[in-house]
Parts: sequence; structure tokens; C-alpha cells
Amino acid sequence: MGINYDSRFNGNSGLGYRVGIGYGYGYNSGLFDQKINGVGVPLELNYLLGKKNSKLELGFGASLGVYQVKETIGYVKDTG
Repeated sequence: MGINYDSRFNGNSGLGYRVGIGYGYGYNSGLFDQKINGVGVPLELNYLLGKKNSKLELGFGASLGVYQVKETIGYVKDTG
């Protein structure tokens, strides 16, 4: 879950950017059980192509953040 702000540098077309903040969490089970949570800050530059109401958005970016992983190892007991 998160919140983002998206804007254009010049008018309603061309080069723009997106910034935000978000919180993520999850659980992964298997041989190693993992609980993951953290806060991320997505940063993106993008460009709108097109002249009419329909446009193509091209962009690149990264999500910088701090994440915590708690890991436990599952053991199988030999009963034979």
C-alpha cells in the first residue's frame, strides 16, 4: 500500500516524474520461512508520447527502501 504524486515538468505532455512512499509486507514459507516488511520510496522519470487524448507512457525508476526479513529454518525430525 502506498501513496504517489505524478506530475509533468511542462504542461500536460512530455517529461514528467513520480515520487511516493509505500509500506509492504509478506510471508514466504518453505524450507526457510520468511516474514518481510518495510518502507519504500519509489522514484520515476517518465515521458508521454502522443498528440491526442490517448498517449503512451514510457518510464524508468527505482524503489529505494528499508526492509526487514525475519527468517526461520524448518527442520524435519527423523522418526524411523
